[in-house]
Amino acid sequence: MPSYLRGPAHLWALHADQELGFYSEYAQITQSRCAEFMRARCAAGMQNQTLMMHAAAAPGSSVVPNQTVAAFLIARSPVSFIGFGWPSRDSQWDEIFLLQAGEPMEVCREESPGVFSRRWTRGTAKLSCNTWEATLPFEALS
Repeated sequence: MPSYLRGPAHLWALHADQELGFYSEYAQITQSRCAEFMRARCAAGMQNQTLMMHAAAAPGSSVVPNQTVAAFLIARSPVSFIGFGWPSRDSQWDEIFLLQAGEPMEVCREESPGVFSRRWTRGTAKLSCNTWEATLPFEALS
């Protein structure tokens, strides 16, 4: 058996969470499901779970909204992926993937009802599910 088959591996399609809507290439984050997703991912013990999060604003879209990236940075566990499932295409690349948040300083928290944040070494990612506004105060690679 090849060595790459013996170690831990991740297959995008096997990380389906159909209830929360973050799976395969048809998944998307919406304001109406934002608080539910964030509360579930911020729950104790979720830092031990792999997160496979879809990046697009809508099925078939290559638009990556700030809200999606903020949700990912706030909720991500040590082993997490954001992308377009498979097959990804070069045309889906977005400059927002170049943000440099640094290292996480804490786990996600709900600051007030529907407002989630996480402190990183280079700033604090924040997402308001109420107003659908994201704060990403990080510099990008140039």
